[in-house]
Amino acid sequence: MPEWFHAYTHLHPKALGLTGDSITFAASLVLSLEALLKETERISIESKKNIVKRFPYAEDKDEKKLDAEAVERKWLKLWMIASRVGTLLLALGFACLLASRVWSE
Repeated sequence: MPEWFHAYTHLHPKALGLTGDSITFAASLVLSLEALLKETERISIESKKNIVKRFPYAEDKDEKKLDAEAVERKWLKLWMIASRVGTLLLALGFACLLASRVWSE
């Protein structure tokens, strides 16, 4: 353990616990994004499906044919990244909380 970190935790014993709580809270926000943005996701997917249905030869700015499933894949990729980041933050927050309890005794 770095010397400065050891000195800091002795001077401010609650700092690691507060850091752990803050990281855990941030992780819960990241993990709840899917539920919060589900309506936006559905609107985005449905609007793209309507465009493809009305204009079957429509292309995007890269001149690729529009695909209704492409939007769905984009959202799935976004949620996969968000869940990985949220899980990593949650584990880091719990590790900080555990370390603060171990070192406080």
